[in-house]
Amino acid sequence: MNRLPAMAALLLCATTVSAAVHESPSVPKFVDVSVGFDGVFKVGHWIPVRIGLQASDRELHVQVHVTTLDSDGVECEFTDQASHRLRAGSTTTLTAYARPGRASPWFRIAIWEGTRRLAEKTVAAAALAGARGPTQTLLVGLGNGPSLEPTAALHQQPRDDAWSATHIVHPENCPHSALAFDGVDVLVLHTRDRQFLQQLDPDQWQAITDWVEFGGRLIISLSPESEELLAPGQPLSRLTEATFDGHLPQRDTTGLESFAGVESRLDVAAKQKNQTWQGVPTVRLKTQRGRVIVFDGNDSTRTDWVRELSIGLGSVTLLACDLGQEPISSWVGRPQLVARMVERITPPPGIPHEARPDQTIRSLGFRGLAGQLRMALDQFPSVRFIPFSWVAAAIAAYIVIISLGDYSFLRWVQRMTLTWITLPAWVLAATGLAWAAATTWKGNVPRTNQIEFVDICPTSRLARGTVWMRYFSPRATRLDLAVRPREAGFPTHRTTQTICTWQGFPGNGLGGMDSPATSALFANAYRQLRTPRGGVDNISLVGREQATWSSRGVTASFELRDMATDMSPLSSDGLGLLHGQVVNPLPDTLRDCGLLFDRWYYDLGDLEPGATRSVDSSLTAHDVVPQLTRRKVVGTEEVRTPWDPTGHDLTRIAEMLMFHETAGGTSFTGLVQRYLSRLDFSHRLQLDRAVLVGRSARPLAEFLRDGEPLQADPERLATFVRVLIPVLSRDVTEGSP
Repeated sequence: MNRLPAMAALLLCATTVSAAVHESPSVPKFVDVSVGFDGVFKVGHWIPVRIGLQASDRELHVQVHVTTLDSDGVECEFTDQASHRLRAGSTTTLTAYARPGRASPWFRIAIWEGTRRLAEKTVAAAALAGARGPTQTLLVGLGNGPSLEPTAALHQQPRDDAWSATHIVHPENCPHSALAFDGVDVLVLHTRDRQFLQQLDPDQWQAITDWVEFGGRLIISLSPESEELLAPGQPLSRLTEATFDGHLPQRDTTGLESFAGVESRLDVAAKQKNQTWQGVPTVRLKTQRGRVIVFDGNDSTRTDWVRELSIGLGSVTLLACDLGQEPISSWVGRPQLVARMVERITPPPGIPHEARPDQTIRSLGFRGLAGQLRMALDQFPSVRFIPFSWVAAAIAAYIVIISLGDYSFLRWVQRMTLTWITLPAWVLAATGLAWAAATTWKGNVPRTNQIEFVDICPTSRLARGTVWMRYFSPRATRLDLAVRPREAGFPTHRTTQTICTWQGFPGNGLGGMDSPATSALFANAYRQLRTPRGGVDNISLVGREQATWSSRGVTASFELRDMATDMSPLSSDGLGLLHGQVVNPLPDTLRDCGLLFDRWYYDLGDLEPGATRSVDSSLTAHDVVPQLTRRKVVGTEEVRTPWDPTGHDLTRIAEMLMFHETAGGTSFTGLVQRYLSRLDFSHRLQLDRAVLVGRSARPLAEFLRDGEPLQADPERLATFVRVLIPVLSRDVTEGSP
């Protein structure tokens, strides 16, 4: 009888343990983790992280958290608040996003269910051999085409600007979000792989289209089987604005060989292989868009080998032949042909660090305009730093006062025991004076420096905003920051994406992505939250710590679609001179407006909201290069204003960011413009688009701190607006044999 209570207790305990085991969370197993595209990615850009997970005995709804270091060396956790479903017993591949900020990044991936962490995996830096620098060029092939590695091998110096290449050959690996392509410089799409392209779902096509229209660069290799892909309503039709017009073998390849810069002739190579020369199978397109870069043949036998055109804010290069089909596929000039097309649409390499003649540039800790912009934004006119010599003198005076001064005073009053009162008094007085001096010099109110670039394409009815902001805080604080377009600053539109993230620059200076040091000692980790809501993809900063009297930077962007804008095309004559009307599409005044096209610049003055300005022979067309470089003729001599890499003039820095290659590129500034290369519209001036540029009287982006608008300092705010205007009636042929 006495055993019954004990047995009952034992049975109850076993039941409780069994229930606890049954209710314990199932732990998913990591099957695979892939960072970037087949392991290749660029630091300082958003990258995809693909995670293969195998659920165990029950269905799970999980979130993915990815942690890595920002450019200050502080841990940043990227959290997608969307929930992912893991089916019991099956393997599911999830895609998360992260933005590594250090040259040798690592990633910590955690799987959460609600408030419980189910699993965690760390990918060490040593396992990430595919990490590339922020200014290197990344080529990504889409579809089963010839390797781009031989092309990348042609550009390996300088190391900071080397090329890398990889391929996406399986449709399931093609991203569903344009954010994944952030670090890609050029996509090369092979239409020969029809199966790959036909298996892409609408979201994947939309991701590619969004990336191109908001500033990406796409090369399309057309095969004779491209007719179905170019049919009206198909995705490629939207990206090319062209239709299939037949195909023909092109026997004359002189222009193509000259464009590639090789001596190897295609017809001779065929004969050396004992093959009958049938010509190169080519595709003919029906389009009036873009600019023909090179062609061969005449009239009915003409082939436009390479055509470049603007699509939204990006560009598309059409190659009229299949890179993977004979005789092109085995031609020794194929890598050079691809390289030539890439070189035309990407910034050229910079000067190797060790070869720089200017010691000033070598000692700055950066080699690009992004670094100079960061340095300029860190200057707050109302925040003065006390010179170190003054600090040293104050410390010396303090030591003399609390030692010899205090002793002399007590000897004079003959009360040595008062040192218990006088010494703390001296310490408190010195502390108060130091605090008062610091407050007087550095201020006691927050400050912001902000520069905005807003690019508008009325033809595609879209706009893109890029914002760099530095925030100075007089006291220690934690920042929750988000960004949004100022609704009253734009016509009717639909916001599709807003991103607020950490700010960094390529270089080894403090806060640079190559710096081994950290500029935020003892800082705790913070988060980046991705919250898709109401058709808007939002990414915000949460819990970022900032020390007393310090500045931290953020980079922000936004994308708008369905803008209610209308812009009539301009026309140009044989010299590239423009005729027509331009209009200010914004409800704010645009000041100091200029119109740029080809090699010409027109001064339009201020444009009120909705105002139009005629462009005709009454306006003087100036050479754009002297306008950008401040070159002028005094008497009989030409006076040049050299570029100052230590300058803080935001207007001048913005001009170089927007038209660096037109101004002469590295040969003029001594710096490269690669990290922010999508801001450089130099290449657009050579296509069928003119650029209206001006300064908005008010900001077009608005930062939110803790959900409330953060007031920008009007004196340290610069908003630059550019409008792409189509140009018609122009001789669009550049090169011929």
